[in-house]
Amino acid sequence: MTRREALRGVVYAALLVWLNGYVCRTWFFHPTAMMNSLDGYWAALARLGEGWLRPSWWPFWDLGIPFEFTSAPMVPAMTAGFAALGHVPVPMALQAVKAIFYCAAPLALFLLAWRLTRAAGYSFAAGLFYSLLSPGKILAPDTAFSWAQLFSSNRFILQAVWDETPRVASVTFLLLFILLLVRSLEKAARPNLRYCAAAVLLALAMLASPFALPAAAIAVFCLLTALQPSGWRSTLIHVGGIFVLGYALAAGFLPPSLWRAMALASAAHEPWSWSWGLLKTLAS
Repeated sequence: MTRREALRGVVYAALLVWLNGYVCRTWFFHPTAMMNSLDGYWAALARLGEGWLRPSWWPFWDLGIPFEFTSAPMVPAMTAGFAALGHVPVPMALQAVKAIFYCAAPLALFLLAWRLTRAAGYSFAAGLFYSLLSPGKILAPDTAFSWAQLFSSNRFILQAVWDETPRVASVTFLLLFILLLVRSLEKAARPNLRYCAAAVLLALAMLASPFALPAAAIAVFCLLTALQPSGWRSTLIHVGGIFVLGYALAAGFLPPSLWRAMALASAAHEPWSWSWGLLKTLAS
């Protein structure tokens, strides 16, 4: 990569961060209270939680539950940290976390696309497309299909009004995980360091949302199918090791008992059935 190409990439990245930061700028200083979201849920965990670094009991809901059963820890833990370090109210710290990932997701998409295609301009266009449009509404619309939904502010609404920040954070780390995985599969120096870095990013994605694990598996399958790496056996061993290490790093907050509880709760309320709608949802 030449210096000119690197400079173009930095400029494109800065533009994406500025654009998304401008869209969500009021989140940093104007408090909101969306009562139909989980913001209050995460704020309560950030203010009252004590189980970030050690096992603890959460006595306030469901007659008491293990703290790790309350929520994926990424968003409430970051909120607690920002509130303590910045001496700001917990709701404002939570909005800052939401704004950070609102800006970080398009940036991560740009970096991954740039690394895969070596085309900074097209990668910037992809990041811009993701920033300003809503392609997910075409694949999995909430109501009747309409091309007009492509131009809706769906991502902003999902984070500002609803409670999709953990999923956005998970997608951000998942994109960076794929980026590091691609680098680790290259015949380059210090691959073990890249394996470990990829495992850390996978763990962070799972700590933001546990559903990052199946999403990562699907993404890796597609990636390996497209790249067709030589030495499939060693590649699968390395990728499997990354997944094992990534889960081990996150297992303190995602124990097997939690996965079982989520499966039972999901089956009780939403019986699983195959449909084309499910396939479109996975694709989106």
